[in-house]
Amino acid sequence: MSKSRLFQIDAPASRPRINRTASPILALSVPWISVIIGSIAPAWFVIASAPVLPPFAFLIFVSWRQLRPGVLPMWAGLPLGLVDDLVERRAGRARPLHFG
Repeated sequence: MSKSRLFQIDAPASRPRINRTASPILALSVPWISVIIGSIAPAWFVIASAPVLPPFAFLIFVSWRQLRPGVLPMWAGLPLGLVDDLVERRAGRARPLHFG
């Protein structure tokens, strides 16, 4: 078997690889899921009585708003912030819903 045959990838000719349209389900769900994972990520590293890591969920939310302004609406910060507060409370490192 030749060396060029080993690295050849068989792809169907009917499906273009470049400039194809994105899946609408992925295009709408990936930003939301990535922000929620950003809420959970600081709890994986360390559980402390004081916040020692930056709010990754907020950083990811702002990044999505700047890179793709139409994907996450402005009001998306409210439910995502609520999820962040609930996840932080579960980890034992948050104030109740950022009041006080």
